[in-house]
Amino acid sequence: MKGNILKSVTFTRDRTGKLLPEPKQLLVMAAGAHTEARGVVSSWTRDDRTGRWHHQIVRSGPFEKGVRWIPRDMEVYRDKITGVERVFLLIGNPGIISGVYDPSLPGKIRWDRAVEFPAEGVFKTRPLGMVVASGSLLFSVEGKIFRRADGPQPTYEEVLDLGEGVNTDVGGLRGLTAIDNPSGPGQSILFLWAPNGSSSGQIKRLDPDGRGGYTIHDEANLRELMTAELGTEVGYILGAHNRMYEVVRPDTGETVHLIGFQGNLRAAEHLRWPVSRLYGGALFAVRSRRNLRGPRSQRPIRGRQTDPRHPSHIRRFAVRPRTNLRRRPRRQLPPIGRYGMDLQGTACRGDKKRGSYKAA
Repeated sequence: MKGNILKSVTFTRDRTGKLLPEPKQLLVMAAGAHTEARGVVSSWTRDDRTGRWHHQIVRSGPFEKGVRWIPRDMEVYRDKITGVERVFLLIGNPGIISGVYDPSLPGKIRWDRAVEFPAEGVFKTRPLGMVVASGSLLFSVEGKIFRRADGPQPTYEEVLDLGEGVNTDVGGLRGLTAIDNPSGPGQSILFLWAPNGSSSGQIKRLDPDGRGGYTIHDEANLRELMTAELGTEVGYILGAHNRMYEVVRPDTGETVHLIGFQGNLRAAEHLRWPVSRLYGGALFAVRSRRNLRGPRSQRPIRGRQTDPRHPSHIRRFAVRPRTNLRRRPRRQLPPIGRYGMDLQGTACRGDKKRGSYKAA
């Protein structure tokens, strides 16, 4: 079993759509597992009063070849027609499922018994991203983005199809993130296009066209940024494992987005992690409203670029409240990430004692 999601979600309405006396915030974890015969996705909700985690089986089914029971993203969204607020969960190839807030249950979430989409069968690849933008719920799978059409019997409409074959091990459309529309009202959607083993890490943006559709635009190419940073030829790029993390620069007050990624090097063996072609450091790009610049480079901790014990790869970002840094002794600060291949991490100065990074 692998824990895939740990997220704080906030409900403002009950399962009928009635406004709650006060918002209810839940810390929810989701993970997938399988036996030889069946796959299962579970959720755990933390009881803040006792510290206990309450387990629920969200969905299970036959464990067939090519079907991954892997939760990937979670979003709270209120149906514009029915007024019901739901938490939506991508559970892998089987699709998207939802639940409502129910205080009578130990886990506080009553999950539906059936997936909402697709109505029949499973997806060819695992869905990777979900976002609420311009008042609509959207998610990505393969090279497509679908938008939910609300109502008592909701459906999903395809709003983008990049039309290329996608290797499920790589993903397709990754890191869906809502930003202000640079050319008009509403919100745009940022994502990374990574269809297969030849991915160049192209950042793309969907802008609403004012007629219910979108226009698509290329932003930066992470392969080009990484090549310029390291001065060596770069091949395959993978990144945006979650979403493009929004932070405010303390020096300028500017809102920027951080995008973690990794890349294979075709040469420069001294820069690789020894057991592969992967660059031995950790990279992230910084997107501002003016441009997407970067990458900023974080060398592996201990100052060695070929230490096989400590490969670095930025998987996730987190912001630690500044008040904690002032009021608590350093040794008591909780780690905000971990360094390591395909593990969670934060940028960008290594602390070998805690196995975490601090933002520089």
